[in-house]
Amino acid sequence: MKANNITIISQENKVGASATATVSSTGEVISVTITDGGFGYTSTPVVVFETPVGLGTTQRASGIASVSSGVVTSISISFGGTDYSQPNPPKVLIETPSANYESDAVTNFVGDSGVIVGFGTTTISSADRVIFDLYIPEDSYLRDSSLVGSAVTLSSLNQDDYFIVYDSNVGFSTDSFYSLDNVGNTIGIATTCIDNIYQVDSASDVLSTITGIGTTIVRRVFARVSGMATVSFGSSTSSFYFGSFSWGKINLSYRSSENQYNAYTNNGISGISSSALIFRSSPLKYKNYII
Repeated sequence: MKANNITIISQENKVGASATATVSSTGEVISVTITDGGFGYTSTPVVVFETPVGLGTTQRASGIASVSSGVVTSISISFGGTDYSQPNPPKVLIETPSANYESDAVTNFVGDSGVIVGFGTTTISSADRVIFDLYIPEDSYLRDSSLVGSAVTLSSLNQDDYFIVYDSNVGFSTDSFYSLDNVGNTIGIATTCIDNIYQVDSASDVLSTITGIGTTIVRRVFARVSGMATVSFGSSTSSFYFGSFSWGKINLSYRSSENQYNAYTNNGISGISSSALIFRSSPLKYKNYII
């Protein structure tokens, strides 16, 4: 496996379907009753019937499953088989659904993380926005050129990029705080302070005086939100810590398959953590590493 490959895998719940067969008085399978349609099927599963006792597989019944919305809804009999016992019908084995995954080659990647040192709210063209001033701490490994090659001293978040905010300590007096993408669709719902996923509406570098840090350049990003009617809008305020942020973007050379992955963003950070996983196909090297 190449070092510049990633694997994407879904964390969707997968449940295999089950069914029972009905045998006629002449020893043929005439129907199948679905006892549990399962969940998470993205393709038609293989159906296998138990072989009649004492006979070869050529006498075994066969059937074809139908799937709708990820659930096995029926099995049609294509061959009823022979010499089955009516009191003891054959077992029906239905292939279990497999997780969506793919392994893709990476062209490049970018991302960074740090703390939120400035926070505020505003309204632009009748649309509510939150303001984040982002800072990479002096002790961050991103600033260590011996580790990252080229020291990262300022976040490179830009318009349309997505990022998460976590461990925040500010919030709003509302039960419905939504983050929106740049065309107004809901991305996520904040369940703890302002912990959520956001899309950058605009970004710029600004000079700011931060408590405990002094005057420095920070990355200021604006993100669209809704459900903030009880908040007084104003300019960004500065402190040492309002929370943490993190983001990353991976550009692929190609995709090995055109899978779709659900993002569960309506339950705060815990929801995001249940979405698809992305990890290196080959682990990082370390001392005494052996391929």
